[in-house]
Amino acid sequence: MNCSDISFILDDCDISRLEDEPREAAKAHVATCSDCARDWKLHTRLVARKLPALPSELIADCIALAEAGPTVNLGRRKWNRIALTASVVVLVAAAATLTAYRTFGPSTTEAPIAPAVDTDSEQSRTLANKVSPISSQDVLQTEANISSASAAPNASNTFSVRLSTIQDDTLNAVDTLDFAIFRAAVISELRLTPGLILVPAESSTPGQATDFEITLSAPRRNGRLIGRLDVSKSGPNRVVMRIRGAFGQDCDAPSCQGAANLGESMSRTAAMLMMPPAAASRPALLQQLQDSSLAPQQRLEALRDLDQRGLGVRRAGLRTDPSGDSLRDPAVIRAVIDLASVAPSPEQRAEIWRRMRSIKSPALIEPLARAAQMDPDISVRTEAVVTLVADYVRDPRSRVALQVIARVDSHSMLRAIANRGLSGEATWKSYVLSSLEDTTLSDAQRLEAVLFHVRSSDVSNQPLADMLDNDAIKALAQVLPRAASTGTDIYGVPTLLIQLAPIRHPSVTSMLLASVEKHDPRFDRRLVMNMLADRVEEPEVRAALEKIAKVDPDEQSRQIATKALQDDE
Repeated sequence: MNCSDISFILDDCDISRLEDEPREAAKAHVATCSDCARDWKLHTRLVARKLPALPSELIADCIALAEAGPTVNLGRRKWNRIALTASVVVLVAAAATLTAYRTFGPSTTEAPIAPAVDTDSEQSRTLANKVSPISSQDVLQTEANISSASAAPNASNTFSVRLSTIQDDTLNAVDTLDFAIFRAAVISELRLTPGLILVPAESSTPGQATDFEITLSAPRRNGRLIGRLDVSKSGPNRVVMRIRGAFGQDCDAPSCQGAANLGESMSRTAAMLMMPPAAASRPALLQQLQDSSLAPQQRLEALRDLDQRGLGVRRAGLRTDPSGDSLRDPAVIRAVIDLASVAPSPEQRAEIWRRMRSIKSPALIEPLARAAQMDPDISVRTEAVVTLVADYVRDPRSRVALQVIARVDSHSMLRAIANRGLSGEATWKSYVLSSLEDTTLSDAQRLEAVLFHVRSSDVSNQPLADMLDNDAIKALAQVLPRAASTGTDIYGVPTLLIQLAPIRHPSVTSMLLASVEKHDPRFDRRLVMNMLADRVEEPEVRAALEKIAKVDPDEQSRQIATKALQDDE
């Protein structure tokens, strides 16, 4: 189980109802991955936390504000059919209660939400000042702090955030009340974040620079309010990270939260995305990593905290150090090599070599080569080989190790990965196709290389659709529906389905239709429905969607089918 699998579980599953085997696999991964552990902990805390009692004065004020009605009119938006790309977001989301993260870059077709101007209604401003007062003195102090931080950006862990709100006037009085409570909770929690300087949009001056911007909104979809908190990084390379969560008084789904509870949790997540890493803690972490008297797990936790790349890459650049400079210190390299030599758990050793990928230190080549050839665990050898191929394939010492592995390793996929580094993409493509079409292998063995390919950009960035020929597509469509029963990693199947989306082949279409008709739990139904919606022009798909729109017991499936048919008219 890997990070993508954990994200999928947190997004679409109730972790309290997981069966024993996937639960234990998830726990094993979370125990060795700080990023997933953080997401898992946040999910657990959010689900378990009870809604705190609100002051009676606040409730009275909120009711009065809701009855007064909103003053800002943004008009009703027309929401398009859920796109297939939204399903991609769902599969890589950080937590189910936040529903999905989505990044937007300058070249994407969906533009980031622009900073709101004069979008805070008088009601929201009054409520914010009631719950989390921001005085004029605070604003003056904010401006002074921003100027100081701008003058010496590396001298402080302070960061400034402009907060604005988009309120839809189509919300009814109850929804408006929930949204006001949600916003107030976000503001209250943000102001508790150490170093965070909050700048309300209505109090900021034209041209005033801030490090980040947060925009709050809450459209109503499918009978629920969907709270959205968009965190954007200021500057020329603007990035938006969207955090979502369902709430509202008429929301009874397991993932729904109280307005205040959800606002607090989403605010904490946003603060985690923005908060600069504390440079002051680095010496203590390095000492912990170097201390051989500590348990390997404690030393590994220090390595995780030192590694800021995941926070920079996974969080769309909102955090710093995406290049891994924090791990290139020779003292860190020496401590990592020592830790890998004493770590008793294969999961720990595999994580160490995975974390050192892209660091490209010559001192790592020989330890990686030893691990790639001699470690008894296949997962450790795989991570070591992938790191050698990704970072050191031109080094003579690395090539000698890869040549040995390509000839004599007992695991065929490991031999293929080594050969890919030595001979190029054609070798890897040939292995993926030949193993997939080899009927003498088990289903798990036939799918192993395909699943590994779609989840590991370190092996190849080539899209799966560009690799498969007609026979391979037919074989994959036959084997994939049997994946769960063969012990193959079921949580890798949705990722594979996404790679199959652009392949308009009868075998793929038939597989998707069969999974919907049988209500196959091994396939993510929402993802499959969106894939079928994009194939509505095919007669057999259209017939299936017409039937689903009328009689399918799943409301969301009926909605997707109905919208697809309407758009095709």
